[in-house]
Amino acid sequence: MQVPKPPERTRLETPTKHISSGSQNYRLDMSSNQTLCRFLEALSGARCYTDASTTSDMLNRNSRRVGLGIFILNPRNNSHYYIKLQFGKITFVVMAEAVALAFAAAISSALQIDEIPFLTDCQLLVNFFNGADLKSPPYWEAKPFTQSFLNSVASRRA
Repeated sequence: MQVPKPPERTRLETPTKHISSGSQNYRLDMSSNQTLCRFLEALSGARCYTDASTTSDMLNRNSRRVGLGIFILNPRNNSHYYIKLQFGKITFVVMAEAVALAFAAAISSALQIDEIPFLTDCQLLVNFFNGADLKSPPYWEAKPFTQSFLNSVASRRA
């Protein structure tokens, strides 16, 4: 029996500032000497996968708890970290995805993993981080978390 290949995920890459979703490529205009990577197999160094799980925005517009998953793989020192956590008072799915990215950036920074791409399946955040206006996230309620992610990424470049 052949094991199915996992679906390709939207990729948010911090060090080279590129995002890739499926066959489309996006670029963050934050640095030069950038390379594009269309396939996850081409990522040779550390990488961080994030995801969030909650009820649909269509079913519930009230504040609710979400489950967050963060997986950090660092083949350079043969380590990996799997973090599961719950977070409360989330009103939109995009906000939950932003919380996962913010936590992942803080954790990878604490682990002193500087060159790490972040991979997410949230196309709205991918488009936001590729946009020219990094001050206005798709949902204003996500602003503290998108800003936290940007601050963590910027502090590693400084």
